[in-house]
Amino acid sequence: MYFIIPISITILIVCSMAFVSFLKLDDRLKRKDLFLRFNEILAIYETSQELAYEKLFRNDILIHSTSGYRINKEEMDKFQREYVELVFKSCGPNIVDDLEKIYGDLDSLTLSLINDFIKKVGQDELVLTEALKNQQLSDLDSDKNEV
Repeated sequence: MYFIIPISITILIVCSMAFVSFLKLDDRLKRKDLFLRFNEILAIYETSQELAYEKLFRNDILIHSTSGYRINKEEMDKFQREYVELVFKSCGPNIVDDLEKIYGDLDSLTLSLINDFIKKVGQDELVLTEALKNQQLSDLDSDKNEV
């Protein structure tokens, strides 16, 4: 009778250790699956980023940039939220879950997307500004040649 309690505790400990080992194995298998699908996940993610940026750029940012004034903070915040939403919708929930695991959490993923977006907008604004300046200079040169 006195041996039943220690044996029960021992069985409980062994079962708990087996369960924890199973969970660790399951976690390792999920990580391996994520690693094997990494190139596919990355391709979908990058394509989604490109599509979202192109849509926002054509519909909103280009209009602001060609009108001659810079995007203010409120507009940029709005564009950032739209960009993140478009990327997530384009990726789909499974890819977003995978990306969340890769980045560690959703906040890190979102911050990375926002930083990429800000960088792209800054680069494109510079290119557009230069193009507009060059266009204005060539228009001035053509006006001088006509006179």
